[in-house]
Amino acid sequence: MTARQKGTVESYRKLPAGKLNREGALTPGHQCEWGWWNRDGEHTSSISLACIDRETLRLSYNCAGEAYDYSVGVEWLPCHMGGERAMFRCPCCGKRCAKLLADRVFACRSCVGVNYSSQQRAKRDAALDQSWKLRSRLGCDHGMLDTPAPLHTQAEVDAVPYPPNTDPTHRALRPDGSGGVRATAPPDVWRSRPALMVF
Repeated sequence: MTARQKGTVESYRKLPAGKLNREGALTPGHQCEWGWWNRDGEHTSSISLACIDRETLRLSYNCAGEAYDYSVGVEWLPCHMGGERAMFRCPCCGKRCAKLLADRVFACRSCVGVNYSSQQRAKRDAALDQSWKLRSRLGCDHGMLDTPAPLHTQAEVDAVPYPPNTDPTHRALRPDGSGGVRATAPPDVWRSRPALMVF
C-alpha cells in the first residue's frame, strides 16, 4: 500500500497523553469520561477512562456493538527543564507514542496503518503550500503565478506612479533615501521601461 492509499492521522479520533495529563486524567485513582465533538459542536462519541496507577490506564467503550475493556501502559519520561512527560505504550506493538488513534482498539499510527496528510502530498504541492503560508503571513493576496498585465501604451506607462519621495532619476538604496545612486539615463528612458526600474 502506497502512502497516498493510506488513511490520514487527522481523520481519526486521538487520545493524547499530554492533554490527558494536563487535565488530571492520569492521576492514580482518577475516573472520567473522555469525549469527541464535531465541528458543529455536536457530541459524537466518548470512552470511560480509569487510571489504576501511574503506569496503567484502563479504557472502556463500545465499538460496532462490541464492548471493549483493556489497559494501556503509561510511561513517564523526564524533561530537560524538570518535570515529566507522559507517553503511552501501544497495546498492539508496545511502541512508545504520544497519541493513540481510535480504531477498534486504540493503537499507534503504525498499527492502525495511517500517515500524516503532509506525507501524501507531492513535493510540488508541498512547496506551493509553503509558498502560500509565507505569502499569507506577509499579507500578500496574490499567488506566485499571478502577474500584473503588461503595459502596452505610452499612456499606461506614464500612469505608473513613482514611489513617494523619490526623484524619477534617483534610486534609493536605503529606506531613508540615503546612499542612492544617480541614474545614467534621462527620466524619459526610465519612465518608458518601468519593468526594469528597481527601488
